[in-house]
Amino acid sequence: MDTERQIEHLEKQRGMIVQQMLDIRSMAKGKITEQFLEVIRKGESSPAHCGPYYSIVCWNADKGKTQSKRLKTSEELERAKQDIENYQRFDLLCKTYVQTTQQLSDAERSAGVTTQEKKRKSCSRKIRK
Repeated sequence: MDTERQIEHLEKQRGMIVQQMLDIRSMAKGKITEQFLEVIRKGESSPAHCGPYYSIVCWNADKGKTQSKRLKTSEELERAKQDIENYQRFDLLCKTYVQTTQQLSDAERSAGVTTQEKKRKSCSRKIRK
């Protein structure tokens, strides 16, 4: 593949990555924990096992500590699982974006594309009001 086509391909790929990032509407950086409790009921000598109970554990940067939130319904559990998957996907897309941008930089350097040419290309893609 010649360098110009490679640059076009990498620019298109970067745009698709950004679009996929924008499509993610909710995410959570955390994990789901499962908890079982042993409860001794009145009149019984052996404990009964209750559960599972689910919680999502996330880092709260504003408060500077981890927080846990009980997931009371199956809908909340499924939403939390989806949010965690979305975060993992977003993280992978970020890494892919960095890698693609590095490849684009290398291709432009080898093609001798100047900073002015890059600016002209990016300006032509912007929508003017």
